[in-house]
Amino acid sequence: MADSLTKWAMRSPPGARRCYYRGFLMADVERKTPEGRAVRALGQEAWRLGQSGIVALVQQRLGDGVYDYIAIRVGRKWQYPHA
Repeated sequence: MADSLTKWAMRSPPGARRCYYRGFLMADVERKTPEGRAVRALGQEAWRLGQSGIVALVQQRLGDGVYDYIAIRVGRKWQYPHA
């Protein structure tokens, strides 16, 4: 069984990166299947970690409608830079 994203984040040093999903998250969470519900739960877990400042969430476009969704462990509470 794969480690949960939260467990990974709590054990990882600052700067560690993890691709937690590959696909098109916003479309995939809408599927009315067990897989769609699992994707939604994973997206919610990532969002909570990002909102709490534990990870920074980024995306890398791989092609049309295909992205890597990446969590980067931060060393302190992360904040958006101010202008």
